[in-house]
Amino acid sequence: MRISAFSDRGHFYKGNLHTHTGRSDGKLPVRDVIDIYKKLGYDFISITDHNRVFKSDEFNEELYILPGLEIHSMKPSVHKTHHMVALTTYENKLVEHDQLIDNVPWTGSEESAVKLSAKMKQKDMYLVYCHPVWSRMDPIEYIDADFEALEVYNGICEYKYNQGNQELHWDYLLRRGKKVFGVAADDCHGGQNHNGRGFVMVKCDELSDEALLESLRSGNFYASRGPLIHDFYVEDGKVFVNCSESKRITFISYEFLGGSFEFEKPVCECSMRIHPETTYVRVEVEDAGGLKAWSNPIFLK
Repeated sequence: MRISAFSDRGHFYKGNLHTHTGRSDGKLPVRDVIDIYKKLGYDFISITDHNRVFKSDEFNEELYILPGLEIHSMKPSVHKTHHMVALTTYENKLVEHDQLIDNVPWTGSEESAVKLSAKMKQKDMYLVYCHPVWSRMDPIEYIDADFEALEVYNGICEYKYNQGNQELHWDYLLRRGKKVFGVAADDCHGGQNHNGRGFVMVKCDELSDEALLESLRSGNFYASRGPLIHDFYVEDGKVFVNCSESKRITFISYEFLGGSFEFEKPVCECSMRIHPETTYVRVEVEDAGGLKAWSNPIFLK
């Protein structure tokens, strides 16, 4: 039996799920941000300014905007903080364009993360837990929160602090049975080199809020800094990937070891036999320039 990471139907749409503008702490107006991502060839973005919902379809004929915002719970007088991007549809009557939503008061790290996710779930939001390394959070501090995805890569954290990658946090959650997907995002604030660093490729039948969120909820997408993943699946005890030219391909699983393969000449496909008791497997592909793409896990148990 074949278990695929992607649906057979549809088209991959390129998007950024974490975008700031001058509506909060970004440097650029919305118009300029739209123009930047259009030139970069994106199909959609979500404008996720702090505490302020963006739910306007004004620019959708140029670049589709998935409604959203960023929300937090911050420990007073220190730098530990929970940040979540919250995404929704235009039909969601629980939030309005330009609505201000307050942060969740800090009552302790684990409790605050749970309260933050609960508040946004009451508003029917899809949640991405943001940049845990920058937030000075250990996975145990947010594992019980109710969110669908984790930023496995955050562009601004990589650019400013060389702390953009969060793979260890992701696998910590996965190994403990939390079925969570991986997102790459810019978290751009309008500075030079803030845009186009990390993105998602979402596979769906059409470019719409409902279709995008349905695919995000089902894991029908992958995260990338540049490489492309065309297909990823498990069949007859082996895992297969088809991708753009890669110098290294790594299959990651638990509890049994995966495998990593480095090639003298770039390849576009790779496979590996996996143990029959493997609980999940995901793949990372790396191009000649060191940029990665991350599939979502295929859950086998």
